[in-house]
Amino acid sequence: MRKIVRRFKDMSINKKLYFTILCCLIFPLIIVFCFMNGVIGKEFRESQQDKELEILKQSKPVVENVLNDIEMISRDILGNDYTQTLLEYYGQTGEYEENARVQLDFYLRNLMSSREYLSSVSVYKDENILLQCGNYFEKESTAEVSGLKEKINLENGGAVWEPARILPYYVAGNENEYVVSLQRNINNMYKPETMGTERISIKEEYLCSLYTTNEISENTRMYIFDLERNIVSANDKRMLGTQAEELVTEKTTKEEGVFRTDHGERVILYYTIPLNGWVVVKEMPAKEMDSQILLINIIIWICLGLILFFGLAFSLIQKREIMNPIMKLSRAAGKVGENNFKIALYTTNNDEVGMLNQSMISMIEKISELIETVYKSRIQMQEAEILSLQSQINPHFLYNTLDTLRWISLEHGEREIAEQIEALSNLFRHVLNSGNEMTTIQAELDHLQNYLVIQYSRFGNKIRTSISADERIKSCRVVKLVLQPLVENAFVHGLEKKVGGGKIRVTVDEWEGKIRYIVEDNGMGTDETEVNTLLETDENISDQNFSALKNIKNRLRLKYGDNYSLYFESKIGIGTRVTVIIPCGEEENDEDTNSR
Repeated sequence: MRKIVRRFKDMSINKKLYFTILCCLIFPLIIVFCFMNGVIGKEFRESQQDKELEILKQSKPVVENVLNDIEMISRDILGNDYTQTLLEYYGQTGEYEENARVQLDFYLRNLMSSREYLSSVSVYKDENILLQCGNYFEKESTAEVSGLKEKINLENGGAVWEPARILPYYVAGNENEYVVSLQRNINNMYKPETMGTERISIKEEYLCSLYTTNEISENTRMYIFDLERNIVSANDKRMLGTQAEELVTEKTTKEEGVFRTDHGERVILYYTIPLNGWVVVKEMPAKEMDSQILLINIIIWICLGLILFFGLAFSLIQKREIMNPIMKLSRAAGKVGENNFKIALYTTNNDEVGMLNQSMISMIEKISELIETVYKSRIQMQEAEILSLQSQINPHFLYNTLDTLRWISLEHGEREIAEQIEALSNLFRHVLNSGNEMTTIQAELDHLQNYLVIQYSRFGNKIRTSISADERIKSCRVVKLVLQPLVENAFVHGLEKKVGGGKIRVTVDEWEGKIRYIVEDNGMGTDETEVNTLLETDENISDQNFSALKNIKNRLRLKYGDNYSLYFESKIGIGTRVTVIIPCGEEENDEDTNSR
């Protein structure tokens, strides 16, 4: 495996490009197509079947409502007092029979007028019709249907649904068409005897319209069969009077479902009506349902061909516009290692490759300049070291001179001048600090006091100061010359030009395990956003008003890296607040103090 990876890494960019396109584009697309043809195709088929089943099931509530309504009408008729009276007094002349006939006829006509699906309603005894509405027939034909009379008697008052047929002995009424009938014996309500039979017929065409739609193709069959496999209703009227296929009836045992027959050529969808056990079936050719899958396959093949074409075009364009210039740059970069800093411009395009070419030329020019700059910097550093040695010698002369001036001032009684000279001497002593970069917070505070002695001689009581320092942290070691420049910045840029003077408050405390300096003044204030922008830039600040803050920030960054914070807050006409947070170094012990 490692050898294969190494061989790939050692290939040229062109070979890597072609290999990557082949392995990451073409092969995956072929695999995805096969996957879609198999798994996704199967999922799509099942999804389509479920969708078709849901469409078919939308007719279930409608069909059930009609059948339940007929069942309810049937029960109302057999329990109707007028029906009982008519059958009881059948064959007898008298007002009881006639009144019952009139009232029952009125009731049945109301039923017929309010339900368009009813074809006819009949109450008969021994094939002789006592009362009928809708289509009129000379007599009933129950006995002519094999086993129908026996089934009605066997149910003993239960409902018997008869498959669609055209009733014989038609006399008058609407068109004599296929009807589906419910028949049941009417038993005496007060003693165990059968008085007659009722028949309620509905239009088969109406029943068919409840579960079929106009969008079905001519190759699709929809029908209903009963528990005895008899076709009750069908969109193809040639199926009426026949029986459903045994293969279909054997697989429609659940409440609903989908399956395929004839080696997957036919799709069967069905649901069952619990009231009477009827099964509503939809048979359709599988190719109609799978036509969209075939279309998807064609689209995928076309897309695959287009991707291969554009992939090849992409490879050629990449080779010409990207790979070739990069290879030339690679050869040129190898010459740089031989101290050849001259590279030609291989492309004039403004794209990434062109920018890379130009950037590489610019980078090599800067490297050449940097080499020269580093050489000069080394010379300047050596000169600076010499000057630094000289600065360590000159302060002794400065201290002696200032000390002499102090004693002369004391001899002449100029005590205030002597104090200022002593403060100035201490200022220089802290600044130089024997070349040490670090000092204690106590030394920083003493340095600040010496600075304030000199400033008080200039401003008097015009500017007031207050210093608050936590005693526990005075021995902590920090970078020197941070606190005094902050106060000087407040004097010079905050309060010096303010009429009536002002106040400076200095706070030195511990904050979250670090040292915090806070210098606040109620001076002129300035544009906070502008100052923070200048402090964030890496360029040198030409504005002398804020160069001290920039200098402090640069020194802290050199010393502490990112482990420090400097916040500048100011409002024009209100004042300024500068906060510096730095780590606390090791505390100075007595031995260190004595050693100095």
